[in-house]
Amino acid sequence: MQESAAVGYRYRGQSSLDQHAARLDQLRSTFERHRQLLAFKSARLRGVASMLNRQLALALADGVKAGPLAEAARLSRREVMLAGLAFDDLQPSGAPTQHHLATVHSLGDELSSIKLSKAATEADRLELLATTRRQGIMDDFELARLTGLRHDQIRRLTWGVGTHGATSRRTGGPQ
Repeated sequence: MQESAAVGYRYRGQSSLDQHAARLDQLRSTFERHRQLLAFKSARLRGVASMLNRQLALALADGVKAGPLAEAARLSRREVMLAGLAFDDLQPSGAPTQHHLATVHSLGDELSSIKLSKAATEADRLELLATTRRQGIMDDFELARLTGLRHDQIRRLTWGVGTHGATSRRTGGPQ
């Protein structure tokens, strides 16, 4: 018998299994980063909201009217009054009205920017979820494990997202 030499084309690139595994690792790290960002932003949101509520209550205790406080904080007067009722044990500080309004305004701005940043991160995560589901890269249960959402929530949230230029039902965009 004669041994034949290997002849022909030999592919020297990366195998598709390696590319798929690299894509999965990249998606997993992206979902983990989104999860950490959302946890951080949620914690920061709670902290700033707490500081704003306390500052509103302190301003009300010092005699500042609810209307200017609501305007400075970009809240309704009802929300301002509810914040004041939550801290009924505060003693007046004697700070001037302008100081209270400036502090409330800066805390309101910070709260608004955190809310916008969190919403942008949630929108990015939603697009990534929809793309991953649509392409069948991961199943709903693995996505649930990576995002902290339930598998049925993922299905509901991603319904209609990213298909044919449509947006989510929640945003009211064109369908």
